[in-house]
Amino acid sequence: QGQGQGQGQVLRCGGPQLFCPPRKVGALAHAFSRTGLDVTGLSEARLQHLANATLVATPADMFEILDNDDEGNGKGKGELLLQNITDLPGWGPKSAANLRSSVERVAENGVPLSRFIYSLGIRHIGTHSSNLIASAYGSLSDFFLALDYSATSPLPPSLPTEERASTEDSGSNLNSNSDTNSNSLVSDEDLDMEVFVPFPTLTGNGHDIEGVKGIGPVAIESLVAFAQNKALIAAAKALAQTLPVHDTKKLNHSQVDLNGNNVTESDATLLNQASLPFSGKSVVFTGSLPGKLSRTEAQSYAVDLLGAKATPSSVSKATGVVVIGEKGGKKADKARDLGVRTMTADEFLVMVKKRQDE
Repeated sequence: QGQGQGQGQVLRCGGPQLFCPPRKVGALAHAFSRTGLDVTGLSEARLQHLANATLVATPADMFEILDNDDEGNGKGKGELLLQNITDLPGWGPKSAANLRSSVERVAENGVPLSRFIYSLGIRHIGTHSSNLIASAYGSLSDFFLALDYSATSPLPPSLPTEERASTEDSGSNLNSNSDTNSNSLVSDEDLDMEVFVPFPTLTGNGHDIEGVKGIGPVAIESLVAFAQNKALIAAAKALAQTLPVHDTKKLNHSQVDLNGNNVTESDATLLNQASLPFSGKSVVFTGSLPGKLSRTEAQSYAVDLLGAKATPSSVSKATGVVVIGEKGGKKADKARDLGVRTMTADEFLVMVKKRQDE
């Protein structure tokens, strides 16, 4: 639904760009750009074809082209998607195959955390801001924890959305006492009060923890708005399941937890879940899972309970573990050929149950 009427006025959707039909293609092009996920062969015209055919609604949908699980008709989901893309005007077998190869390259090699953050299309968060945020958090799991924590922020916008400057960074620290930071989210009067501070790793805690220079109030407000949008968070987490997102070296060795308190290096290791069985590994599922367990639920268990970095849909040399259910098929065979560790779905459930009981 648009906003604004009359000649010379720009119509805008009330919701995020990714879920606004007239602007969806721009959001997808941003996600797949060279500074984002770097999936080649996707002009805006071709993305428009995919969107019009309802084949790709979010960036994660593109990675279904690699899914070889049988859909019950002798073809995998990826094979069906590939055929549907092939049949689109202006595509054909060669273009569709090239797209699949590009997607497979990204799914196998992964992307740095900074490019993943950039691909999300968060307003006012460009390449420089993405690099700063990635360096502040270091890992995708910590970035997602910060989003979950800051989603409860009562933060009001300091400026009406359409009046904010269209800059990537404000260039000022939230805790600066300069006159140019009049919209600071933490005022001097607040320092002795219990104040909810969103993204304390970026903004500082108002006391002894400095924020990240270059991440100002406008960027923080955009991050909070993103964190509070459940559909965008769901799309981001779905994308994270499809490819490895590589950790980034932190700016320094001192860290703060979600509440902005100093933590030691050993505490930080615990925060990063390094001791969990799938820590840092990509886990691929294949075949039918026991009982009523869905693929999505299993992937969530692998990440949230067992520490997996990602749950992509394809097997490669970079895959850490392949969980094989009933009728595992091609992925199981490829895992064995590559020497990738495998386990049965029942063994996986035993690990999940053990973690749930701890």
